[in-house]
Amino acid sequence: MSDTDLSHSDIASLKMSATGITLIATLAIFAVKLGAWLVTGSVGILTVVMDSVADTIMGGVNFLAVRQGARHADPHHRFGFGKFESLAGLVQSTFLLGVAIMIIIEGVDRFFHPQPLENMVFGIGSMILVLILILAVVLYQQYVIRMTGSIVVRYRLKVSTGNRLGQLTHLRHKL
Repeated sequence: MSDTDLSHSDIASLKMSATGITLIATLAIFAVKLGAWLVTGSVGILTVVMDSVADTIMGGVNFLAVRQGARHADPHHRFGFGKFESLAGLVQSTFLLGVAIMIIIEGVDRFFHPQPLENMVFGIGSMILVLILILAVVLYQQYVIRMTGSIVVRYRLKVSTGNRLGQLTHLRHKL
């Protein structure tokens, strides 16, 4: 948990801003990656596009989970709605498994049917822009976690950090 003395509404507001900003950034990152894939034809970039699809959907799930989880207890839900965040983690894990299977299938297909890459400078520049956007989101997520202890934001931070490492690995192979 956090070590702050924030009110319930302040914590809810920070969590919602973190998930909202993450969702907007994820959409922007998806657009950059999709453009890079369309221009280069790189299966490596295609995998990060699929990752962005997963991030976008999971960002929406997180936003809704935090919004629902911030609701106060009522006579029918004596303990509140905080478990929505934990359920969002389960949904995300399941969705990531599906994306991983799709990426494996595409990789195997490209192994047996290779295609030449084009416009790699554009692809590399796009991945550098993506890294900058991810870094900005990670810094804000770290702040929100420190202030609120949010489970969903912590999970998104782990995913964002994994994305950053994946982008660096992809860039390293292209250079």
